[in-house]
Amino acid sequence: MTERSRDQRIASGAVVRLKYKNRGLRVFPGEYVIGRGRNCHVIIDDDLVSRRHACLTYLEPLRLVLRDLDSRNGVFVNGKRIGSESRGLADGDIFTIGSEEVHVFVENTESAPNVNLSLSNLDDTSHIILKPSTASVPERTETTNDLDLIGAVADRALVAGHPRDAEKFLEMHLRAVLIDSQSVGRCTSRIRQKAFEYGLRLAEATGKGEWFDYAVDLLCAEKSVCSQEQFSRLQRAAKLVLCVDIRRLKRYTAILRADAPTMAGIKMASQIDELAGQSERI
Repeated sequence: MTERSRDQRIASGAVVRLKYKNRGLRVFPGEYVIGRGRNCHVIIDDDLVSRRHACLTYLEPLRLVLRDLDSRNGVFVNGKRIGSESRGLADGDIFTIGSEEVHVFVENTESAPNVNLSLSNLDDTSHIILKPSTASVPERTETTNDLDLIGAVADRALVAGHPRDAEKFLEMHLRAVLIDSQSVGRCTSRIRQKAFEYGLRLAEATGKGEWFDYAVDLLCAEKSVCSQEQFSRLQRAAKLVLCVDIRRLKRYTAILRADAPTMAGIKMASQIDELAGQSERI
């Protein structure tokens, strides 16, 4: 493979993914420390990998850059050691850390979601462990797999009483699910339900109404009647947040009456209207 320019740009709206064996990870703007240490954002379980081996940065204007953090065994891109200089990465590049190869995929398609969001540097509790897996996954790793992987780390942060850490780690992935939900066929009902639940858990843990609104936006994007269990979760979260956007709830009831004019839809619309009235009086 020929060496690529260090100034290689990534098109706006592209989706950047890393694949290591059978694990996939979508990369959002931000900085990721890769290594064997427990405080790295991406942990590669390999004896040849230093505790802080390399740093991967996805920054504006849309460049993916890899640099060696003075590792013992070096960092290689397409078989060549990068030394002390930073190296720009592009679609199809392969970088090697220790004995492990990580593949870079950049989807420069019009159908790729235009996620123009920033990611703050992750703290020491926010990391992903990449280890060999025997599971078979598609070549194109969807947001579904990302949220499954990230969610496990967020769960630990929530249980430990660190909701802000969980929020920082989940935010970009949850926003991506909402964007994907607005395009037919890009997001499964399972992952929407998972994102809905995480949105409300963040709302309850942080008291931020914006996460309650996020859950309602997912329901609007799906344009279907929510379950009684989902409605109960909305009721509980509404009591714990500082404010609720009543307009969003009313938009959802309008969707139910227009797109799901069944008895179940009309009944749920009435329940949502009642919830909106209660939230408005708080």
